[in-house]
Amino acid sequence: MNLSTWNPFQEMQDMWDKYNRHFELPAIANKSATPSTRLIDAEAMAKWAPAVDIIENDKSYTFKVEIPAIEKDDVRIHVDNGVLKIEGERKSEKEDKGGKFHRVERFYGRFARSFMLPSNVEPEDVSAMFKDGLLTIDFKKSSEPSKKAIEIKMAS
Repeated sequence: MNLSTWNPFQEMQDMWDKYNRHFELPAIANKSATPSTRLIDAEAMAKWAPAVDIIENDKSYTFKVEIPAIEKDDVRIHVDNGVLKIEGERKSEKEDKGGKFHRVERFYGRFARSFMLPSNVEPEDVSAMFKDGLLTIDFKKSSEPSKKAIEIKMAS
């Protein structure tokens, strides 16, 4: 019979890695490091999505997208068949000045978010502004579609 030392931190880490794999979240790299100094693999964090708020008022729908540390030229917005698509990329910082990272928690790589627009949106009447890492997209509402009754005949 072999005795082994129980490491509760390793058990928690294994459970966390299984959870991340289930939801396709990046795993923690550098398994040989202690739990407090493990590094998150930046390449494994390529799947990320910025947070988005969607606000409706009487005249418009507003999408607010948090994308800090991204240049305006690295973001693309387009509407196709009633779907708003926001794509971009956050490039990783590579500094080789003799230092070593102890923790990397920011996400890097490509992202894409898609949203189905409501039917009362004017896709041509849109404005976008990018300032201080916040992308704001405004869609003006169109006049409400007419709500007339439609008679449905039952087959006998």
